[in-house]
Amino acid sequence: MRKDGCPPGQTFVSGRCIEKDVSSRRIDDIVFKSDDLRTLARTLLADGYDVITHIPSSPGKPGWIHYGKDGEIGYAQTGEFGGIEYSTVHKPCRECGTGYQVESNGSPTLENAEKALVNRPDWASWGDPVRKYRDLGEYLEKEKVLDYTVLRE
Repeated sequence: MRKDGCPPGQTFVSGRCIEKDVSSRRIDDIVFKSDDLRTLARTLLADGYDVITHIPSSPGKPGWIHYGKDGEIGYAQTGEFGGIEYSTVHKPCRECGTGYQVESNGSPTLENAEKALVNRPDWASWGDPVRKYRDLGEYLEKEKVLDYTVLRE
């Protein structure tokens, strides 16, 4: 058993061990695409959120994060023209993709990050209801394309 209580081949995220081995790195060891994204990741970690990112192969810097707490998941990325863009996260569907943008060019605050924790925004009222992931752990277990890193203080 490791310090987190998970057997080899599993990772502790969302308050449980998941059936996927995910790397973990200190946030200070990662160079982000923007200072705003680093600030947001720090803020979320300090408030008890789990935060994950994909670290691109060289050259590259993480330009987005997923974050989760209490079964809710949000997404944030460095904005095209600065600031942070925030989006909801749900299971893929033909009508509504994988999430809705809820804030663009936002500041890296907990208040803005929490806007992305809704099921879907009020303006997105068409089609079938979205299906949410159980938590960030389920999202990681279902992800088959990218390798993620769990961020820690």
